[in-house]
Amino acid sequence: MFNATDKARHAQDIILYQLELLDAGVRLRADNAKEAWLKDPRFQSLRRLTERVLACRDWGELAVAINLVVEPLVSRLIYDEILGRGAPVAGDVATPVILAEAAADRKRNLGWTQALVKLCLDDPDHAEHNRSVIGEWLRSWLEDARTALDDVAVFAPVAGVDPAAAVTRVLEAWPASTSGSRWRR
Repeated sequence: MFNATDKARHAQDIILYQLELLDAGVRLRADNAKEAWLKDPRFQSLRRLTERVLACRDWGELAVAINLVVEPLVSRLIYDEILGRGAPVAGDVATPVILAEAAADRKRNLGWTQALVKLCLDDPDHAEHNRSVIGEWLRSWLEDARTALDDVAVFAPVAGVDPAAAVTRVLEAWPASTSGSRWRR
């Protein structure tokens, strides 16, 4: 619930920023983003991942998938590597503030998810079963997230970022963000 509230709050921040830009006379793109989301091949792996998140009904799997895989990989590429590096270059001073808040939320959500996984893996009666289940979730979600990561990276040059270098930085940071979870044994 808190993760979803974080996302709603971030979306509201973006909409309010967009309204302020419009009030200031800044022209925003008016292309058909929905059409691109539905049909552009560059978005389909991210769309598939998003739809899988929305269809997941197991709150434990969802927490593990989002906070240990999707956020540290795909969101980090979008927020830190593309938007975070591109916004200042474009003279955008508001986006980094929104991104800093999102990063703080991701860090908090990572922490509680790691604590949840630790609790599951420390259960003397169910540790092996839990390790198996959590490991399978991670493997399954990692496959979809990795495909989305590579596809989203094609947008990095718009921000002046080398796509391969951006993906490498995200992947190198990922094991550190999940090291608190002992699911890898």
